[in-house]
Amino acid sequence: MDRHVVDAIDRHIDAYNCRDIDALANGFAPDAVLISDGTRVAGRDDIVALFSTTFAAAWRSALRVTGAVIDDGTAACEMTETLHSGPQRHRRELVAIFTVEGGAIVRARVYRDHDARVAHLS
Repeated sequence: MDRHVVDAIDRHIDAYNCRDIDALANGFAPDAVLISDGTRVAGRDDIVALFSTTFAAAWRSALRVTGAVIDDGTAACEMTETLHSGPQRHRRELVAIFTVEGGAIVRARVYRDHDARVAHLS
């Protein structure tokens, strides 16, 4: 198993769930690329700006890895995302593919199941 990949993803998930923008930023390489729901963001600073906007939203999102396949620095992770908005709680599935080099995420691709019930939250 690629322990450095697992560690990098664990740090990323923890930072995301805690809304710790500094820890999240430290997990990405300076020239990292994030592709999520058809949006491509390049560079750590722009990725941090995207997450800052996400963390400022009224709803909260929490991620949990439910399974992963890891090979040669890349991990395909099956995940559950739980969205909270006031008393409302919705869960949806996603897949994230992370490439890790030198302990930092250099590329992340996120594919979500879209659900009309949560469209107003995201």
